[in-house]
Amino acid sequence: MNILFVEDDDDKAQKVSGEINSIDPGIGLVRAKSFTSALHCLAKMKDIDGVILDMSMPNFDNSQEPPENFAGRDLLRQCKIRKIERPTFVVTMLDRFGSGGAQLTLEQLDQQLASEFSPAYLGIVYYSSAQESWKSQLSVLINQMKSYK
Repeated sequence: MNILFVEDDDDKAQKVSGEINSIDPGIGLVRAKSFTSALHCLAKMKDIDGVILDMSMPNFDNSQEPPENFAGRDLLRQCKIRKIERPTFVVTMLDRFGSGGAQLTLEQLDQQLASEFSPAYLGIVYYSSAQESWKSQLSVLINQMKSYK
């Protein structure tokens, strides 16, 4: 199984990748660091079986611009338009997204993504380097991804 892992934070990517390797050493990870590189990988690489997605990311690799709050959701929308369907889940360090009246909690975002992208959307893992609970959530979603049809 090959998974596209979209993550711009190197430390988080290293820790999540290590945990995925301990869950199943047979999983191959292809990493993208931005919206554009992730969309390019999904459009060109036919052997990607699933996607692990960060919600906030820059539009381009090596960008000096701040990450876009809902770039992950925008990527899912682009995939839907292009009829690229892969089982996907989000791994995020944030519990709130956006600002002002457009702000969403983690739970609201999860509900929105489930409503808009089911059945391919599998859920959210709240990542915290200070806690271990994300590891069991990650394992559950990896197993769901592996059994996705």
